[in-house]
Amino acid sequence: MAKTNMVGKIAERITPLIEECGYEVWNISFDKEGSERYFRVEIDSDDGITLDDCTKVSDLIDPILDEIPPSEEPYHLEVSSAGIERELKKPSHIEAFAGSDVLVDISFFAPKNGKKQIRGTIESYSADSDEITVAIEGESVRLKRSECAKIKTVFDFGDYN
Repeated sequence: MAKTNMVGKIAERITPLIEECGYEVWNISFDKEGSERYFRVEIDSDDGITLDDCTKVSDLIDPILDEIPPSEEPYHLEVSSAGIERELKKPSHIEAFAGSDVLVDISFFAPKNGKKQIRGTIESYSADSDEITVAIEGESVRLKRSECAKIKTVFDFGDYN
């Protein structure tokens, strides 16, 4: 079975269990980094995520991964918070940040108006047209989500940079 199908199958099994515990599943992925493989589950909650929350979810899904592993090869299980800087992959992710003051970096598959990446805030998102309106230095720019390779929130560390 292809990697993406296996991840989808596992996600279908573990997502309801994680949600029953009061967490939102932000992202599930199976990644190869060098010679290592990682099955990653990013979770979120209105109350934030603690180490105990990650341990709880890890213990919850570990038996399922024993039953239907994401790979025949060895891998590491990582359960973590989605983090302050997070990728916005789903329409619900984009909607959650629309109208906020949170900065996002948007990378394009192909340059748009001579730029491969822009930074701004999401003014709105239309699921019907799959368009994102981004405020960039006082201007509103409309984009098709399909043009965006990656949308990621950016935390301004201010004086800590």
